[in-house]
Amino acid sequence: MLSYYFKTIIYKILTFISPVLLLKIQVRRLVGYWPNLKNPKTLNEKINWYKLYYHNPLMIKCADKAEVRNYLKSKGLEKYLNEVYGIWRKVEDINFDKLPSKFVLKSTHGTAQTIVCKDKSLLNIPKIKKEMSHWLKTNQVGAGYEWVYKNIPPGIICEKLIETEDGLPPKDYKFFCFNGVPKFLFVASERLNNSTVKFDFFDCEWNLLPFLQGHPNSVIPPEKPKELLQLLEIASIASKDFPHVRVDFYVEKGKILIGELTFYHFNGFVRFRPRKYDEKLGEYFILTEKWI
Repeated sequence: MLSYYFKTIIYKILTFISPVLLLKIQVRRLVGYWPNLKNPKTLNEKINWYKLYYHNPLMIKCADKAEVRNYLKSKGLEKYLNEVYGIWRKVEDINFDKLPSKFVLKSTHGTAQTIVCKDKSLLNIPKIKKEMSHWLKTNQVGAGYEWVYKNIPPGIICEKLIETEDGLPPKDYKFFCFNGVPKFLFVASERLNNSTVKFDFFDCEWNLLPFLQGHPNSVIPPEKPKELLQLLEIASIASKDFPHVRVDFYVEKGKILIGELTFYHFNGFVRFRPRKYDEKLGEYFILTEKWI
């Protein structure tokens, strides 16, 4: 079994020599088939094609957790942004004494780099400073060729903690949009840790869709939020500049908050079960000749 560091070196070499070969190997290894990146049909194939051939500079701004706020403000969506306590380029500049007792820290330039603080008095500050210093040295491009992250200035953003009535992490409503039209979504719930997470996919009328990706369904599917029509409208506004983007939301106590814009859902590296839905969902993502 290849070590993590050896695989990292291989990925870097492949990224430099042939991103196409890199992505073909990754899709074969993780999704289970060799992708056709010249004539893509499945959603995973099209996401990987998107990474290779559609390079809109606006996507860099929208992948940056700090800069995307300005983009969303320009679309009239400022009231759906979470409160921010600070944005820093250096860990040393963060004054924890000035932060509230509860908050969330995230990197502005990557994914899966989050620290949730529910009680600052219990926080091991030297430990999290070390972790965040590591974040600032990382680059998300890595083994998935997510080019939008390459030139985002590394940084840390601190946001208000979204609290729920049951004390659990908030549900995440993720809308897949194509040329400004939401087509389907999934709800991420029970997110205590990676082993407990549930994903439930729905169409835009809240009919449960009969497939899985990444995680099992909930025993009882999430209820349709009364704000669904409003979420669809906001997702449409936020996504209309792009052939495809996933718009993520939180809805707590009747308040809608935009989480982030995601261009490469699961990096195009996670299987759909049954597999036929990979192709069925890919039909929504129309690639036009002017991009090819």
